[in-house]
Amino acid sequence: MWKKIDEVSKLSGVSKRTLQYYDDEGILPVKRSKNNYRLYDDDTMEKLWEILWYKEMGFDLKEIKIILEEGKDTVIEEKVNKINNTIRVLEEQKKVIEYIQRYSIPVKSEENNQTYKDLIKLIRKEQGM
Repeated sequence: MWKKIDEVSKLSGVSKRTLQYYDDEGILPVKRSKNNYRLYDDDTMEKLWEILWYKEMGFDLKEIKIILEEGKDTVIEEKVNKINNTIRVLEEQKKVIEYIQRYSIPVKSEENNQTYKDLIKLIRKEQGM
């Protein structure tokens, strides 16, 4: 059973313009009627559903296209690694902020020749980073 773009837009919660864009970019190619209307079958609807889940996971359209064409394993692994790295960086930033919150920003002393980077290293070491 074929559905037109209006119905697919209502069923999926995706704008008609987005559906047209997916078709134009080759991410979700659809059939055309004699009058050049976009037509969606069950397989296309399943593929749209899959695309929407990948979008929800934070993949951009370029990544989704690769997933759909080549498979998901490598792309998903790279995404998870990138997220883990971001989490690690944010955890370190959080620890520095908490340190500053507790002790305030260290004052530069003329007596010691510590640079900004030396102080940051010291704070990170104290915080177990």
